[in-house]
Amino acid sequence: LSCNPKRIETRLLSNRHLAMGNACLHFDEDEEEVTQEKLVEAVENMDADEVERILESGLSEIINQSINERGQTILDKFAIEHAAMLKEALHHKDSAGHSTRH
Repeated sequence: LSCNPKRIETRLLSNRHLAMGNACLHFDEDEEEVTQEKLVEAVENMDADEVERILESGLSEIINQSINERGQTILDKFAIEHAAMLKEALHHKDSAGHSTRH
């Protein structure tokens, strides 16, 4: 698992201008179907390798498309997940510091 938010952000932003047309089926080199749901899951898991694999398979046209009923894009999802990751890191930092004081 490659947790690299900066790499994910760079990859997503570099592909957002490619969004166009209707969705169609995309497959990776192993003939595995790549889907919007798999891209969302990869972003949720901050899996930079999987995000890159999916985008390289040709699914980059969904970058600016809505991924849910709230109208969020995959970039919105990345921002939400990254903020949660940072908040969690700060929480653990505070908890560790507090627990070592006693």
